[in-house]
Amino acid sequence: MNDESEQDRVEALEGEVAFLKEQMSLLAQYLAIMIGRAQVNDCMLSALILSHPDRESLNRVWRQSSAAVIPNVIVRGPSPWDAEIADTAKQRVEHLNELADPEES
Repeated sequence: MNDESEQDRVEALEGEVAFLKEQMSLLAQYLAIMIGRAQVNDCMLSALILSHPDRESLNRVWRQSSAAVIPNVIVRGPSPWDAEIADTAKQRVEHLNELADPEES
């Protein structure tokens, strides 16, 4: 009887491991899609900013609208995920600020 219960536990753990492997694979696929989308969006934003006919006006609107959103993205919790998200947001904001500021180009 003890062997059966131990075997049942092993089978249950194997099932859980298989399920977790499947979930991790799906998560990795989703993450790859999101990273790809972010890179495409960055390219398009860069192109739009650099070709905008009134970059001074664009910069003014960007600074005003981003001021309401960016602090909530950059100030996050203590987890490594939050730190990574905040660091990425800071880098993207700095890049967009450099592009949008006509004095910098």
